[in-house]
Amino acid sequence: MLPGEQGIPTGKVTEICGMAGIGKTQLWYVPRNRVLLQQYVHSMQLCANVQIPTELQGLGGAALFIDTEGSFSAERFQDIAQATVAICNSCLAEDSEARLDLWRVLNNVKILRVFSQQEQIDVINGIEDHIRMTPRLRLIVIDSIALHFRHTYRDIAMRSRMLTGMAQTLRHVAEIHDIAIVITNQMTTKIVGKGTDEETALMVPALGESWAHACTNRVILLWHQGYRHAWLCKSPNAEDSIVPYAVSADGIRDQEM
Repeated sequence: MLPGEQGIPTGKVTEICGMAGIGKTQLWYVPRNRVLLQQYVHSMQLCANVQIPTELQGLGGAALFIDTEGSFSAERFQDIAQATVAICNSCLAEDSEARLDLWRVLNNVKILRVFSQQEQIDVINGIEDHIRMTPRLRLIVIDSIALHFRHTYRDIAMRSRMLTGMAQTLRHVAEIHDIAIVITNQMTTKIVGKGTDEETALMVPALGESWAHACTNRVILLWHQGYRHAWLCKSPNAEDSIVPYAVSADGIRDQEM
């Protein structure tokens, strides 16, 4: 879906948007210097696949998962990690030092639970401390960016400044440290043509038009003809495209059409 099948780039901020239950909290493969989005996205999947060894063209890295919604499931991640370990090890010799170990994969994902907008701002402002403590950190996931900023602020201008500050910090961190930063976002209703005969309601990513410019790439997850699809609606290097995906017990996979 992205140019040259190189996927979600390190050094950039990528946003995954979608309704609840569509699969935002679940992402598929990591080649060297890239977090490959093989038609599907799932942030827990990325936390496993960022650890694919360099012998298999992976990053051999670690992940930081910033959880604002309480959505991270240790049991679900273990299922995804087990499948990832099995796939990788099946491609490596029995005596290879690159073979993955399930418990090491689980321990290479650090979880930070965030309960308020101030905690979220503090964590993002201090994110380079976590990078220094985890030299192999190659992926940061924020799931989700919007929860604590959708209804808290009556002062929209202040909220916009807060969000702009977070976006600038994340872009700086991604570029300076060559880390892939993936943000999930919620969807909200936008009324178009209000008060006219053409009034209609659209589902759009939360946080408004100003936030739409915060990330380099934006992918929207949606239902289409009864299947889950990922729509690349913003990228500086690729045209709009839409591809199907499926959520299985092992994580994100191709959708057999």
